[in-house]
This record gives sequence, structure tokens and C-alpha cells, in this order.
Amino acid sequence: MVVALTVTPALSLVFFRGPKALQHRESPLVPPLQRGYHFLLSRIVDRPRRAYAAVGATTMAGLAVLPLLGQSLLPSFKERDFLMHWLTKPGTGHLEMVRTTQLVNRELLSIPGVRNAGSHIGQALLMDEVVGIDFGENWVSVDPSVDYDQTVARIQEVVDGYPGLYRDVLTYLKERIREVLTGSSEAITLRIYGQDLDLLRAKAEEVDDILAGIPGVVENHVDLQENVPQIRVEVDLAAARRYGLKPGDVRRSAAYLVAGEEAGDIFRGGRAYDVQLWSTPETRQSITDLENLLLDTPSGQHVLLSDVADIQVVPTPNVIHHEGLFRKIDVGANIDGSRDLGSVVGDLERRLQEVEWPSEFRAELLGEYTERQAAHNRLLIFSAAARRSGCCCSCRRRSAAGGWRR
Repeated sequence: MVVALTVTPALSLVFFRGPKALQHRESPLVPPLQRGYHFLLSRIVDRPRRAYAAVGATTMAGLAVLPLLGQSLLPSFKERDFLMHWLTKPGTGHLEMVRTTQLVNRELLSIPGVRNAGSHIGQALLMDEVVGIDFGENWVSVDPSVDYDQTVARIQEVVDGYPGLYRDVLTYLKERIREVLTGSSEAITLRIYGQDLDLLRAKAEEVDDILAGIPGVVENHVDLQENVPQIRVEVDLAAARRYGLKPGDVRRSAAYLVAGEEAGDIFRGGRAYDVQLWSTPETRQSITDLENLLLDTPSGQHVLLSDVADIQVVPTPNVIHHEGLFRKIDVGANIDGSRDLGSVVGDLERRLQEVEWPSEFRAELLGEYTERQAAHNRLLIFSAAARRSGCCCSCRRRSAAGGWRR
């Protein structure tokens, strides 16, 4: 604003030098518009009751229509590029993820009007997003010449034919806007906070059942936070001390065999390359292989890993999310378009009042609806400020022009 009021006028004065450039010229459309405005304004000022009645009738009609408008932040974009999230159960192998992804892409490409389809499969080490191998994104592009609604329905039908995993179909533009504005790709996100993981998942499942019973809700799901099998190596301190082994030495040896560890670096051509120490595939096929792992002792002898550690396969959470010192889990859902977002969230809030939350547990509503409410409140504040400012300026202009009447 400062630049517009200072620098721009000064540059305009320099650029438009000369008497012809500086003389005032008026558009030929302005005089007729001014005469028409003066004609209408003079009659409204002389007979204000009609104007008041018209404003009152318009206001009442707007208030009557207001409940029917619905409450949604984003319209339904008829965009031709789609993004589908493709999440399988934690622990799904790479071969199975590739198999299902290739299968769904072949089916999508067989739909008339689908120009191309491709996929990204998670790889946390080298990907731009830190996700596991069970996370994928499918990209679909639709030809502009085909019927949009019919093609989208066919795509949705193909995607719905893969039960047992989470999947959705969103236009790329809508998915990106939701991610930027709300941090979530779902229209409704209910975040539950607590400490006990088992109780946290139980409450999330309860909320998911509530969402499933609300008309207009689709693709409701709980974040995939589940127990996966994990090898636990617990060092027997007394046994390790007898052989002169440290607990860290035992754990590192087990890690070398199962997952690999960085043992050093090689510098070549101005670049550093990690040196990973890992066992051969045939030596890590079972728990027995891990139990028979030979450890070097300070005396030069060897000892089995099972002699100095307890080795078990135990259930372990695949991921634990924290925020504000509390563990959290998200329950998300989208709407099918038969109802507006505000009505669906209203039903959800009423049903959530019946949920009993244990001590230190709470739920917070996030997603598109929360951002919509925040934008609505900001709009009301700015509108009130603009109306107040506009009224004062109008009153001052009328008073200065001598056109104010009582």
C-alpha cells in the first residue's frame, strides 16, 4: 500500500511527462453512468421507505436461503488429473506392493478415456516423503474429450474393487489445497490424544464406527497404527560379563546380521560413499540363524548369540506419533457430495458428545471443515470492519458535499 501511494504516482508523473499526457480525460461511458446514478439516488433519498423495504426484503430472502447453502470450503473441481493414495497394511512386502499396484494400473488403463497412469511406491531412504514400502500414490490422467462424470465413476469402481487397504480418489488440485491448508488430504480429520496405545486405538475404532453411520460419509478409516512382528534381542548382562562382552557389542552384531550397519566411508572423486556391513541372505532366514550368530570375545574365542541374549519375535507398534507430549492417532473421512460438509460435521459433533473419554484423553477436529470455520470467522471480522469504514467515509463525503438530509 505504501508503494502504491508513493512510488507508483511518482513514477507515473515521470513516465507521463508533457501537457497532453497530464491533461484529464474521461471515458465516454462515465457521464451516462453518472447521470443514471444521480437519477436513481435522488429518488431513493426523496422516498427512502421503498429503499428500506427493498433492502429488508432482500435481507429476509437471504436469511431464508442461508441454511440451504451448505458449509464447504472447496468446490468439487472437475479437474482431469487425479491422485490416489494406496496404503496397504504395515509389513506388506515390496513384491506384493508392486503386484497390486501394477494390477490396478492395468485396470485403470483399460478404462476408455484414461490417457495414462503411473505410481510411486514408498522408499523412506531416498524418497521425498518419509514413508514405508506400504505407502503408494497412483497418478491418473483423463482425456478432456470423454464424459467426466462417467469416467470418474469407472475409476472409482476399479479402486473400490481392492478391499483390505486404504485408497481414495482426489483431484490433484483439491488434494494439494487440502494438504497446504489443513495438513490432511481428508475433508474430516479427528485427532485423538492420549497415552495408552491400546486404549487410543480402541477409541479411534469407536469414532470410526460413528463416522460410518453418518449419511454422506465415505472412505472413513483409522490411521494404520498396528502391531507388526519385530525381533527383540535382550542382552543377558550376567552371561555377557562372563565372556567379557559389552551389551553394545552384542546389539551391534545382531544389527549387522539382520538389518545392516554403516561400518565406514570411502572417499573417491570428492564424494563420500557409505560402507554397509550386512550378512548374506542365506544366513538370515530364521530366528535360528540369529541364535547361531558367532560373536568374537576379547579372549579370541567365539560364543553363540543365544548364549548371551534372549531372542524373541514380539509385537511392536509400526509407528507412534506424538504431539505436545501426547500420543495421537487420526481418524479421517471424506464426503460423497450428497450432503454438505457442515451438516456432516454437525452430526459428528452431536454423536461425539456421547463418547466417554478416559482421563488425559481428548479429541480435536481438524481438516477442511476447521479451516472453513476459521476462514468464515475472518471474513465476518473483515466485513464488519469494511462496512464500518465504508459507512464513515460515505457519511463524511455526503456531509462535505452538502447532500446530507435529515
